[in-house]
This record gives sequence, structure tokens and C-alpha cells, in this order.
Amino acid sequence: VRIKVDNKLLSLGRYSNIDDAVSARKEAEVKYNFTQV
Repeated sequence: VRIKVDNKLLSLGRYSNIDDAVSARKEAEVKYNFTQV
């Protein structure tokens, strides 16, 4: 799972379970004030 913050690609880890990956992504979106434009 990765998100881009301040033009930097941040790796949030690898998950074998899709639910864990979605959860990690949502937590990171809140932590880094992530918004898709």
C-alpha cells in the first residue's frame, strides 16, 4: 500500500489481506491529511 504525500511516495507496507490494506490506507489518509485531486 502506498500514498503520495508532498510529491513523495510513502510505502505503508505489504498486506496479504485486502481488508488490512484498506485499513492501513485509511489510517494513513487521516494521518497525512491525504486528499485526491
